[in-house]
Amino acid sequence: MKDLPLISVVIPNYNYALYVGKCIESILAQTFRNLEIIVVDDGSTDDSHEILHRYIDKVRVIHSQNFGVNHARNLGLRYCSGDYVSFCDSDDYWEPEKIQLQLDLFRQNQNLSLVYTGVKVVEVNSVKTTNLEPCFRGVVDKFILRYPSRAIVLLGASTALLKTSHLKEKDISWNEALKLPGEDINFFNKVALATEIDYVDKPLVNYRQHISSRSKMSSADFIQGNRESFVDFACFAMKYIGYGELHLSWMRLNLIFLKHALSCRNYMTALKQATYFFRLIPIQDRSNLRDRAKD
Repeated sequence: MKDLPLISVVIPNYNYALYVGKCIESILAQTFRNLEIIVVDDGSTDDSHEILHRYIDKVRVIHSQNFGVNHARNLGLRYCSGDYVSFCDSDDYWEPEKIQLQLDLFRQNQNLSLVYTGVKVVEVNSVKTTNLEPCFRGVVDKFILRYPSRAIVLLGASTALLKTSHLKEKDISWNEALKLPGEDINFFNKVALATEIDYVDKPLVNYRQHISSRSKMSSADFIQGNRESFVDFACFAMKYIGYGELHLSWMRLNLIFLKHALSCRNYMTALKQATYFFRLIPIQDRSNLRDRAKD
């Protein structure tokens, strides 16, 4: 395997003893074999340790306190030695040809920084499944700015394969201060900015939708998560994108917030967003950006 690239796979796990074994098995079953698998157990209190011990000769297990999924992903990144890195949430699992098909696209285009795939949504305790098809490829800067609350990569981190050198060159990591719904959008928008991306148009990732734990995100949480994500992204993006374009994207985002608040009949929040719609991001002064996100 000396001539083959090494693929690092980082699995963050917190209390998913029920699923993490299948996740690991799906990675071990990949048709592309030159892999290193790193599981970061984020302070689990269930039987995860016992399950992970079964794979101790096949995966590297790192134990951490419960600092959250983004901390676990960053911790895993520090131990990666691969030419490419992929993340897989411990309740998801892959189809066998996922990595190979993604690598084929990287070989065809050396300018790619990221290749992702379609997704099959599997509802836990149900036979219902739904396929989600990818749609963004090439240089996607305009799409990022036009749809600031929309994810370029489908449903979290489990579909993407990334070029490790690209992350190091741009100093990209997971922002541990961000929460859903903005954390994945923030990370992958940074990766995709000012470069090329592609996708495999097949549902190669099985994404578990937990019906019992599903809850509606409040209007305030949706707005706050996306706002903080965008402001952090703007700090990063101003090296590549002009102020005018970022300001227009900011206005689009706040218009989305306004419509969302109205649809939820949260009229006080809607009034606040109507004000935000006409405000600028003070990109020239980075010290104010974080405070503006919390207003």
